[in-house]
Amino acid sequence: MIFKPRAWIISATVSIMSLLCSPAMVAQEVMVVTEYLAPFQIKNSDGSLGGFATEIVDRLFDITNDEPTVHVLPWARAYKMALNERNTLVYSLARTSQRDKKFEWVGKVKAERFFVWGLRSKFAKPFDSLKQAKKFRVATSKSYNSAQFVEKNGFENIYYTTQDRQTIGMLFKGRVDILVSSELVLQKLAEKYGHDFSQLIKLANVVELNNELSIAFSHGSDPALVNRFRQAYLYLQNSGELDELRQSWRVYDDVPLTP
Repeated sequence: MIFKPRAWIISATVSIMSLLCSPAMVAQEVMVVTEYLAPFQIKNSDGSLGGFATEIVDRLFDITNDEPTVHVLPWARAYKMALNERNTLVYSLARTSQRDKKFEWVGKVKAERFFVWGLRSKFAKPFDSLKQAKKFRVATSKSYNSAQFVEKNGFENIYYTTQDRQTIGMLFKGRVDILVSSELVLQKLAEKYGHDFSQLIKLANVVELNNELSIAFSHGSDPALVNRFRQAYLYLQNSGELDELRQSWRVYDDVPLTP
């Protein structure tokens, strides 16, 4: 079966590309901050930065002709830079209600569902409610949306880490009882650091954290720059290129985003 784009998609795509190719458009140098987080941002065997979200961002820069300066950092530092430095692009960033007005959003990478996780050796069955989780020791990386969640919701014993491998390592070593994560990210972490993902059990839904993992600019960034990237994202979406990348990486939205 040959895919035939609808007329409105063709028209919208032509309009977007006309805007992006306008002689009046002035390319800019853009600071980009991110972290390693498989499968969205990964370190390739040659040391270069890859991953599903990275390929989207690379294509955005191809389309806009802007020049990226990329920094792969611990997430707390990357997040702080994105909060405070103008014309900074950050990915992949969870779009939560707490962050919504703090950034200029470009487009979605993936819709995510979040859960409380523990080891099957410790928990025989899921919790009756999320409230049960609050008395257990929880590990979370600084500046993650999961950290903001446990702080806000009265968890009693919070252990902060600077790297994801420390978070999952503490769980498997019994130094904490639970952590909060989406399934795909946790599965990839377990694979990367030699842990058995099948030993983990979903203990509770964390509906408050369900979000769109996204690409964004710092608040107050140049409106023309932000709009250029939004239009480039729409081009990838309308042309079908974004769906092709999803198929290639096998990264799909978590549906539904409610229990």
